[in-house]
Amino acid sequence: MVVHLTRQERLVLCYLVGVLSVGTGLQGLIKGRPDTLPREQTLPGREPGGKLDINSASEEELVGLPCVGPVMARRIMAYRREHGPFHDLSQLKEIKGIGRVTYFKLGAHVTIPEPNP
Repeated sequence: MVVHLTRQERLVLCYLVGVLSVGTGLQGLIKGRPDTLPREQTLPGREPGGKLDINSASEEELVGLPCVGPVMARRIMAYRREHGPFHDLSQLKEIKGIGRVTYFKLGAHVTIPEPNP
């Protein structure tokens, strides 16, 4: 059975096949690509979106905070050993390498729990 298509029908058919091919190709590229959206990291003992207790956090947990690498984590741990627990978040500014910007970034992710009576 031979089907005769008009010029306009052939153009529409070619357009649809092209759109289908491009869409399938893009879908394959997207699926084969690793997820590039940032994901919130959840460390042990910390709920997603929750704040980390700066006085009981381990070095591994501190490294998971923004602007905190292994060196800064060790400085925070050393400060706690030398001065005792933090009583106010502003004490973070006393640590070498924590300036105004880093302080505000950390402040959104850490907390100091109220002492139990």
